[in-house]
Amino acid sequence: MSNATRNTAPDPAPLRVAGIGGGPGGFFSAIALAHTVPSAVIDVFERNQASDVFGFGVVFSDATLDNIDRVDPVLRDALSVHGRHWDTIEVRRNGATMSAGGNGMAAIHRRVLLDALRTRAEELGARLHFATTVDVDTLDASRDYDLIIAADGANSFTRQRFLDELGHSVDTAAVKFIWFGTTFQFDGLTFLHQQSEHGNFAVHGYPIGSGLSTFIVETDESTWRRAGLDGFDVSAPPGVSDLVTQRYLEDLFATRLADARWLPTTPDGPTSAPAAPSSGTPEVLRAPPWCCSGMPCTPRTSRSARAPRWPWKTPSSWLRPSPSTAPIW
Repeated sequence: MSNATRNTAPDPAPLRVAGIGGGPGGFFSAIALAHTVPSAVIDVFERNQASDVFGFGVVFSDATLDNIDRVDPVLRDALSVHGRHWDTIEVRRNGATMSAGGNGMAAIHRRVLLDALRTRAEELGARLHFATTVDVDTLDASRDYDLIIAADGANSFTRQRFLDELGHSVDTAAVKFIWFGTTFQFDGLTFLHQQSEHGNFAVHGYPIGSGLSTFIVETDESTWRRAGLDGFDVSAPPGVSDLVTQRYLEDLFATRLADARWLPTTPDGPTSAPAAPSSGTPEVLRAPPWCCSGMPCTPRTSRSARAPRWPWKTPSSWLRPSPSTAPIW
């Protein structure tokens, strides 16, 4: 046996990573980490089925798109085929329209976005586990992972688990909102105000591709109660009692949306007939001061010094040229 053979160190064991949450954040974390540590073994766990989708459009500013594109072109490629882009925001009230340019944004249907991110993560070697509920304590106790990433959404169970350590708090606002999809085609981000005998209802709508737009209606609690929209049955399945609100708003915005259909945000996604929307009272997450080069601190555990520090720095050889020199819109 030669000296060279005897002195060759064995290949280090691959970094083992678990991601909690199979949404845009969880999938893109897997994509970014796969670029940064190509040998990593990445498992992403999602409690819902792969076909479950809640909500309609997801919006990105041009600056955000540029940053994401420097890691992987998956989002910009999906937007170029399936999404919508705009530069102008409009506010429409009392028959008048005010416009403001220079606000580049793009939106895409959440289902299309998730499909694209899921496919790309799998192409890069990530293993995706749907209909699988996990928690950080169980994963940590298994000793199967060097790094655990929490990406389990706005109502994160992981954040709740580490609430005291993170210093987060949640404020419940009084404003009421309800979230629809519609076949009405907005040109870009549009704010509408419509007065009823009960008070003012404000909308922000925007196109998301796939022949659809997001249509979110908000009002203050007093108006909501005067309109009789607070009489829902809390024992009914989610969304069923919201049909009362949908009928009310369909009449209120009939002249604005013409003959467009109103669509659900249920896991089954848009259907050929109106169905239950998604509604609620917004909660505002208040985080401690920003850290990690502009990213909010996220709970994570590491059993190995080999776990990369956040934010993950993509080697220059992986970076793509800035898309600003070759716009696709």
